[in-house]
Amino acid sequence: MGLGCGSKTAKGFLFVFNILFFLLGATALGLGIFVLVDKAQLTYLTKLGGVNQVDVPGLLETSAYVLIAGGGLVFIIGFLGCCGAWKEVRVFLIVYAIMVLLILLAEIGAGVVAFLFRDKAITELKSFLNETIVYKYEGQLTTSEPFSLAWDLAHVTFDCCGINNSTDFDVASAWNRSYTLTTNNISSTVNMVIPPSCCRFTDKSLYPSNIGSLTFVNDTCPIAPTTSNSWLNTGCYQTIYDFVLQNAYIIIGIGIGIGVVEFVGVISALCLAHAIKKDKDEDSVTDLRKADRRARRR
Repeated sequence: MGLGCGSKTAKGFLFVFNILFFLLGATALGLGIFVLVDKAQLTYLTKLGGVNQVDVPGLLETSAYVLIAGGGLVFIIGFLGCCGAWKEVRVFLIVYAIMVLLILLAEIGAGVVAFLFRDKAITELKSFLNETIVYKYEGQLTTSEPFSLAWDLAHVTFDCCGINNSTDFDVASAWNRSYTLTTNNISSTVNMVIPPSCCRFTDKSLYPSNIGSLTFVNDTCPIAPTTSNSWLNTGCYQTIYDFVLQNAYIIIGIGIGIGVVEFVGVISALCLAHAIKKDKDEDSVTDLRKADRRARRR
């Protein structure tokens, strides 16, 4: 008999929405695979672009696995929604609705748990961050270790140091503290007191694309930090927390928007699946009636 107006609208929404997801997932998946199988070529290209100070291969491999995992999931969801809507495959639509619903419930659950147990969550978060400093932080700006790189990026981006202050790095077991200081053409190797990324730079926009050109406001910063040449007393936790609060409405708005789109996607998929079943049932009844009338005429 054909789908009704509402079902056709749901079909159109699902197709357009999920074709974007499908393409996004396919792009991320393809890029991840390409990065994984051709790291040498990409390393060469990044050097041409000026990113020649970071251990690129290790960082690329980590990024590749993230792209493959995330892109693969988005690709599958997009395929199920797109193909299910266009070809009216009821099973695809139901599986799609279940997957999106699980993601939506997980997001809501995480938000509720984080709100109800926010004090414990903050404690656990700080404990986790402290562990990354103790066991993962390497200290060199050229690192490819994800957690170490994340800390350096946070330091430079938010003008901060450590969780609460620079003393958090006193227990960093993986940190190579050696620092070469040149004074009057005489070089000496000393131990750093704070990570280089906690220092003030003359132009921090050079990080991370051109690390080799980064210069400290004061070359003695890593071994003799002060409030004028570093961010040793400014913790990243409070700084980033304040940043999030300042942009809370935007973050909440984006979160609600994503949730609404996911909810509409689930409802549209279920409505379309129901309409497809109903349409097939009506067609079956119509066929049976026609067959019955033909039998009676005989």
